[in-house]
Amino acid sequence: MKTKNYLLSLMGVLFYTGLSSQIVYVDNTYGETNGRLEYSLAPLANVIYESESIHQTEYEPFLGVKITDFSGRIVDKNNFNGYSNFRLRKYNAEGKLDLSYGNNGLSGAEYNWGQYSNIRAEVFYSNHNDENFIAGLQFPNGLDRYRIGKFSADGNSLTSVGYPYFIPDSTFKVLNVKVLADNSTYMYVEGQYFRFGIIKFNADGNLDTAFNGTGRKLYTHTRPGDYTSSVIMDDNNNIYITTSNFNKDERIYDVFIRKFNADGTIDTSFGVNGISQQAPEPNKGFTAKSIAVTPDNKILVLMKGYSPIRNILMRLNSNGTLDTSFGQNGYKNLTGLETFNSRTMKIINNKIYLVGDNNKSGTYSYMPMIAKLDINGNLDTSLNSVGIMTQIIYNGYDAKFNDIILQPTTNKLLVFGDTNTPEGKLARVVFRLTDESFLGIKDNRKKEEELKIYPNPVKDVINFNNHSMIKANEEFAIYDVTGNTILKGKIDESMKIKVSHLPKGIYIVNIQQKTIKFIKD
Repeated sequence: MKTKNYLLSLMGVLFYTGLSSQIVYVDNTYGETNGRLEYSLAPLANVIYESESIHQTEYEPFLGVKITDFSGRIVDKNNFNGYSNFRLRKYNAEGKLDLSYGNNGLSGAEYNWGQYSNIRAEVFYSNHNDENFIAGLQFPNGLDRYRIGKFSADGNSLTSVGYPYFIPDSTFKVLNVKVLADNSTYMYVEGQYFRFGIIKFNADGNLDTAFNGTGRKLYTHTRPGDYTSSVIMDDNNNIYITTSNFNKDERIYDVFIRKFNADGTIDTSFGVNGISQQAPEPNKGFTAKSIAVTPDNKILVLMKGYSPIRNILMRLNSNGTLDTSFGQNGYKNLTGLETFNSRTMKIINNKIYLVGDNNKSGTYSYMPMIAKLDINGNLDTSLNSVGIMTQIIYNGYDAKFNDIILQPTTNKLLVFGDTNTPEGKLARVVFRLTDESFLGIKDNRKKEEELKIYPNPVKDVINFNNHSMIKANEEFAIYDVTGNTILKGKIDESMKIKVSHLPKGIYIVNIQQKTIKFIKD
């Protein structure tokens, strides 16, 4: 393993590339030191990884967690007794330990179900009430079901919810989780024997038997295209998954996109009987890495090519046909990102963000990397003047980024990663990017295109300046300046939000992935 053990701070470089360019830089005010959060994921054991293998190690249960609540505060596990026992740890919106949570930032309740049964906590998510759900697999037996528990919002109690089977007689891996406005939850899993599962929970964490009678819907992929690589749900709760062929010896090179309706049934109007089969080039190997849905319901798929090595972005129309107006006949080679290993693709404020790691030398020297593109797949030079930014966390030690989200209370970007440390530990890192285009700085959009509220300060009711930009039943949330959820709901037919009951102070309303600060008088 690498021997250098000095720390290089994360650095953000500001570049101006034209009058219309925006600036993206690291927010060094975030976190506790060096503009980031960092904490050990496996403090009782020495462990290293080399990029791709990180999700194939015995330490995967420490990594497969969702680590923010709906206001963008970090909530994660404080592992202190092997795989299974831990308390939750919570940070405020600025990345500082939230001393008001539990006992000085640690939950008063302890997850200790694995003390005798070796239940490894693997999946973790928060709902809109700031309750935190944890799900653990029982090793080495019981790999086809989870034990689910719920931490209270203050972290001081833990309630057992259930011990359901997800995919009977099959191990499985959770691919994605989505919590709806009513706190019901979809979980998407991949099982053995080329099976894909949609699991539905009600708000209290039990299987929702109104969904398909059992709370789950299972599919066995017919070949070709049997390996599920990514999952996403659109605003109407339709489900899109990408699959590729698992056995390269069969010489199947295409990428497959499947669409399911919100009730779990196959959308036969998409592609051919629910499947869109695409191939950038004949007789070349491709793997689907990530999928995203644009604001105008186009479908973006990021693919890795292997002969030669490269990254390709594909765009489909909403019906699954290839959008030939995009790139070259629907495909765009991402020049400058040939060796980039993308972990996640997110569309945020109509910009495409890719996060992962880069390996140009072919050795185990993986460096965290971020790329920013416009919605047409062109590198956005507001990020580091070239649209690409790499970060050294510990010089000579492997690391990667694996996710990026918009923090709703600040309209800044949280970037998550994992790294080896000089002490031989496996650590999580979180840092924050400021993208001035998201903050409205130097925004060249016309004022009539901006969603605003009035009056501000407000006494009784929030009004919106442009009713054509919002619609009834659209979800909203209101937070205080510390990131606590104060109010959430849906816009009614009046297109107004009643806030007369709120105490005087400064608040943030989040709607349509936009955040607007207001003063309650």
